Amino acid sequence: MKQSKLVLSVMAALLFLCSCFSPQAYAQFKSAILNKPNTVQTGSGIFFKLNLLGGTTVRPEQTVTKATYGVNRSLAIDFGKKKAASGSMGILTNTIDIQNKGGLLLLVVTAIDDTSPTAGSGITKFLSVLNLNLSLGSGTTSSVGLGYNPVLAALMPKGVYTGFVIVTVVLTGESFKVPISIELY
Repeated sequence: MKQSKLVLSVMAALLFLCSCFSPQAYAQFKSAILNKPNTVQTGSGIFFKLNLLGGTTVRPEQTVTKATYGVNRSLAIDFGKKKAASGSMGILTNTIDIQNKGGLLLLVVTAIDDTSPTAGSGITKFLSVLNLNLSLGSGTTSSVGLGYNPVLAALMPKGVYTGFVIVTVVLTGESFKVPISIELY
């Protein structure tokens, strides 16, 4: 009981001293609370460490429409319609940009997951992640590219294929699934 009273007394004295000798620090803290752009945030989770952003890849059979849209939780990839057997092995670079917001090096693993009713019979047959492992320094951004195999796509039934690009922070195991879709015709 005496220790807790001593701790409270010391804390009260420190607060009094800070208010007497450092009025500017108090004013800055007060303004940070009142002004939304300057608010101090704490938290955890994948979006506290990373930003997931849409890259510059356009839909395969268009020249203007971007394939990715949204950021973080709203990020999605829609390649639209694609003639299954057209072209050679396609490299869809810069599909997703991953930005490290923290001060530490982050190792990130990416993968594609299939959401077809029959496991292994869908999007993972003809679409793959090109850079499975990324090392992101503090404040840096890396792009995730996808590979499209038209020979394997030509063997698939026509229709819409869906899945996820999974982004996982290795150290914490936190992950997020970015929805992806493509229609083969």
